[in-house]
Amino acid sequence: MLARLLSMKNKTTPPRLQQDIVMMALLEVLKEETPQPAKTQSYYHRKKVVDCARQFLDHHLDEPVTVTQLCEVTNVSRRTLQYSFESILGISPIQYLRISRLNGVRRSLVQAEKGQSVSDIAAQWGFWHLSQFAKDYKQLFGETPSKTLTGLSG
Repeated sequence: MLARLLSMKNKTTPPRLQQDIVMMALLEVLKEETPQPAKTQSYYHRKKVVDCARQFLDHHLDEPVTVTQLCEVTNVSRRTLQYSFESILGISPIQYLRISRLNGVRRSLVQAEKGQSVSDIAAQWGFWHLSQFAKDYKQLFGETPSKTLTGLSG
């Protein structure tokens, strides 16, 4: 039917009727064909990836862990790791690692021995840009790293 309507030989059917028939045929096709759902990973799988990453971090509290390490441990790509963290925790793995490392710095500052400096401890946790580190630290904990070092350890 569509082939006849679209052929140039059919001049007996008014254009408006041709358009209506084409639209009805198109709607019938669309009604019958349902698109396949996107192949996204299940909530369970994403949660399992995040739980595995968090467990690894819990067992490596004194080490600055990288996203590459998390990908290897969880056996997923960076993109899957990203989607998993964003859908389960609402933050990226990089943000999670930064917060985790900042908490590591805080633990180290609290337990620091006399003579240890903020910059040395920050460097141990992989923070090289001290001004950005201090800004992030204060935003997360509400005080400067030096205040934590002097106020809580001694």
